[in-house]
Amino acid sequence: MIRSEGMSSLFVPYIKGRPAALAINGHRVIIVSPDRESLEDGLALVGGDKVRKLRSGETEESQNVAMNRLARTIKGGVVVAPSDLEVEDVIRNLESELPWIH
Repeated sequence: MIRSEGMSSLFVPYIKGRPAALAINGHRVIIVSPDRESLEDGLALVGGDKVRKLRSGETEESQNVAMNRLARTIKGGVVVAPSDLEVEDVIRNLESELPWIH
């Protein structure tokens, strides 16, 4: 399957060469985005120092494999931020929607 027009590249925040994860209500997550600029603007909020493109193949399946690998690396979940939301809004939504884990 060839990458469809609806399938876009995803960008990942990194800190010191490692994916930059957040703890929100006890959940470990990393916020990725199809909008590099939006993620760069919110780097301080996600604890990153740079943005890198997610290394994945040309198929939806290979992109899913790359996202699963990213999730295992941070030992948490991957949140794909909508391109029309700022990182701050994504974090605020997660804080209000994710249940607390103790």
